[in-house]
Amino acid sequence: MLGIYYTNAWDAKSQPFMSTRLRSEDGSAYPIGKVFVGGVLNQEAFEKYGIPRLTGSFAYAMFMANAAVSTYVPTNDASKRSGDFYSNMQSS
Repeated sequence: MLGIYYTNAWDAKSQPFMSTRLRSEDGSAYPIGKVFVGGVLNQEAFEKYGIPRLTGSFAYAMFMANAAVSTYVPTNDASKRSGDFYSNMQSS
């Protein structure tokens, strides 16, 4: 995460370091309620407030969570196909 911050990837230095909230370009909280009224995009508000930003640390955390899940699924599937997982592990 420090590498993302100090290299300014995703414009990380303009955002709070460990925030998990959507942010505006200036680092303030993104007005989700004004942009999505009743769950529907308000085009005028979207043009006014712009595209929401994620902090670099939150983007990194989401990447790592997705990597962990994508590693678990094939491993879990392989263990189910190979019979008893624990006996296979003990014999190797």
